[in-house]
Amino acid sequence: MSKVVVLGLEGENGMWVADLEAGTVTAVAADVADDLRKAGDITSRGISFATVAQTADELSAGIYDK
Repeated sequence: MSKVVVLGLEGENGMWVADLEAGTVTAVAADVADDLRKAGDITSRGISFATVAQTADELSAGIYDK
């Protein structure tokens, strides 16, 4: 199974590639991000949980443990 996730946040122009095995997050080139958004192929296949948090502190404080 792939350990790479492409992320794009609502209201943000940029996209990011998170390589979970390497522990890195890299910006996607603007033209590639535009092409991905135009394609409109949003999928959650292979994702068991996802949420948006304002800060890492929010997650580590256990807000989502309930």
